[in-house]
Amino acid sequence: MLRRVLFIQMIFSTIILFASAREWAKVTYIEANFPTVSLSLSGRQLDPLQAGLAVATLTAALGIMVTRKISRRLIGLFVSIAGLAIAGNAFGFADPENITSTIVDQLNTAVGRPTNENFSVDYSRWWQLSMIAGLAISACGLLVLSAKRVETPLASRYERAPESVDAKVSDWHALDQGIDPTE
Repeated sequence: MLRRVLFIQMIFSTIILFASAREWAKVTYIEANFPTVSLSLSGRQLDPLQAGLAVATLTAALGIMVTRKISRRLIGLFVSIAGLAIAGNAFGFADPENITSTIVDQLNTAVGRPTNENFSVDYSRWWQLSMIAGLAISACGLLVLSAKRVETPLASRYERAPESVDAKVSDWHALDQGIDPTE
């Protein structure tokens, strides 16, 4: 089950990276005696938080694969919070007033001076995909957090098997412990 959850988490993190690279807003600035300026703004240009958190959840999936117990639960909690942050941030794009200042800043940079209010913005719906993917990542984090004791092969591969009490110490280990094995 854990492998499926991690696979889903990685898929949705990749979807967020893809969606944040797409055009979220197309801005057109019109002024008399000035050429028309058109900007295509991606989600990363408007707010880079989503892409950064998507990368963090991708690496957290790898961390969940190699950790156990409390470490795995802490990473699951982080993934859940990061997914909610991605979804909440994407939901902020539902109201265009939330990103107008960012758009004006980008437009001022493109024009090279402060602009007036003669611009129009066409918004795309990529933020909805990002919001849904963020909620799915949050659910994956909750599943990891609430999972019963699950061992992954990678986490247990490097553990030593407990030695029995009556086991004879090998010559090599005897030398290591300061015991002369020739006696």
